[in-house]
Amino acid sequence: IPMLLIVVAYFLLGKKNELTFFADATTPKNIFTDFDNTNRSLKVSGLYLYNVKNIYIFVKDNFFKEDTTNLKKEFDEELKNMKYKHIGNEESGILKGKSVVYILLESVDGAFINEDTTPTIYKMQEEGYDFTNRYAPNYGTGRTFDAEFSINTALHQPINGNASLKLVNNYFKYSVANIFNNAGYETSSWHQNSGSFYHRDTFHKNLGYKEINMDLNKKYDSNFVYDSNLIKNQDVFNKLVSGEKFFDFIITYSGHGPYTKMDVYCEKFLDKYPEFRNDGEYELQCLNAKLRETDKFLEEFVEKLKENKKLNDVVFVLITDHHAYNYTKINEVRKEDDVNLISKTPFIIYNPELKAKKIDTVMGTYDILPTVANMLGVEYNPVFSVGTDVFDKTHKNFVYFLDNTWINNDGIYSKELKKCDDNCERINKKVLKYVKLNELILKSNYYE
Repeated sequence: IPMLLIVVAYFLLGKKNELTFFADATTPKNIFTDFDNTNRSLKVSGLYLYNVKNIYIFVKDNFFKEDTTNLKKEFDEELKNMKYKHIGNEESGILKGKSVVYILLESVDGAFINEDTTPTIYKMQEEGYDFTNRYAPNYGTGRTFDAEFSINTALHQPINGNASLKLVNNYFKYSVANIFNNAGYETSSWHQNSGSFYHRDTFHKNLGYKEINMDLNKKYDSNFVYDSNLIKNQDVFNKLVSGEKFFDFIITYSGHGPYTKMDVYCEKFLDKYPEFRNDGEYELQCLNAKLRETDKFLEEFVEKLKENKKLNDVVFVLITDHHAYNYTKINEVRKEDDVNLISKTPFIIYNPELKAKKIDTVMGTYDILPTVANMLGVEYNPVFSVGTDVFDKTHKNFVYFLDNTWINNDGIYSKELKKCDDNCERINKKVLKYVKLNELILKSNYYE
């Protein structure tokens, strides 16, 4: 009976479109067939059939595991003439031998980075390398996990899919953790939330992190909703800076929405930073106080490294996961209504020995790993990578989104906005190639 229900449902959902561009993946039959996106799959199938198909998938994946040989062969065939080959440049190895603090900043929107609210981030932005044209596209489920997946793998989640459900058990040979492991670094990951959320405990293990620190509130006598407690807790700080060379991946938490009174921590953050009370509407007060707490974490991290005479030997890589979409007036503040253009978010590399530089090259979240690897002089040369080093003359110089749109330094392309010339058609074909290769390398678990 369950199989009969699936067959009947499949035929009732209409025609399945082949994936020629991203929007095709949102048709009901595509959603039901791929079953990658939890929310959409549930909406299309209903609760009963959703559970039936999940059971079917569990049995199929665990007892009738798919042979990926053909997928790998297809990937190799598609890859011809597109192999990743890095070319050295003037930024190669400029930070070689230094330790790295790789931070995914929760909701730190560029519109709110200033000397009053986020003085430390502002200083790092002004005195370090500020990548002013970085976008954070949303491909799969979970905006934070989208960014987390890309900065760790230089790939992106499957189109309209959910990597945290299907791909966390993949082997990521060229993850940022693995390439720094190979370079002799002590690697660790840190987040206050449960390790079961997005299956991070499994994912980070398969990324190659030597030490994984989740559920911090259970391990330490601190409340890590406050980001600065990561530094105030001496045991945590000692672990963060252990080893001759360390690579810490930290996901902050304090900036998380909502910013209304439904979040009990709004009042607690405003009690800690009363200077933001009565500064605009309540949402803005809460948002600023939360961002100040994240900035406090960085301020105290810098001060403690100074005390330990380690600051010059540490590189801070700051990456915002997504714009502050939980703030109801974000479009008004950003003066931007386009769902893609508003995804422009901060990416900063800071070390006291770097000279300030603004880099306006268009880039996506997946370009961060190869760019960091280049500057740290760490070997990174996978078979294929969606991301490329921003300073490489072969950098692809465009970012693509889920709705047929891509952006390069000449502007934005969308079927709704303008017709496509020959150069535009060339990029369209290249985008489709990247999408297909990304899907194949993930679905085939290529490096297994």
